[in-house]
Amino acid sequence: PLLHISDSKMMNMHPTSVSGTRTQLLLNYCFSHPDSTLLLFPGGNGVNYINHSRNSPNVRVQWSRTLRDELLQMSIEELTQSSHNHAGSLMMDLVALVDIGAGEELFMDYGADYEHAWEEHIRQQSKNLEWN
Repeated sequence: PLLHISDSKMMNMHPTSVSGTRTQLLLNYCFSHPDSTLLLFPGGNGVNYINHSRNSPNVRVQWSRTLRDELLQMSIEELTQSSHNHAGSLMMDLVALVDIGAGEELFMDYGADYEHAWEEHIRQQSKNLEWN
């Protein structure tokens, strides 16, 4: 299942004098598109055990085969209308890229944007530690 967040600005934190406007770390674990305000946060058994690897991913994510095609054509407003909230129908599947043995760690390529955001988070944390 995917928790939908219709406005990515909800992830903004209060500005500080040290770092300016910051975002919630949770944002790093959401799926999104740069031209959309919609964030999709995966939930369910096991998703917190999938780690990042640019070099050797063994799973990928795709829209669920049970997803109705018309949902992908809807606007955020259409998806989240209170009387016809379809956002709960947005689901993704994890697909193995190779055979995965029992107990083997799962890796997915989170992408360059994730790596950049993580590096920025580490830089800001280091800056905050130096400030204190």
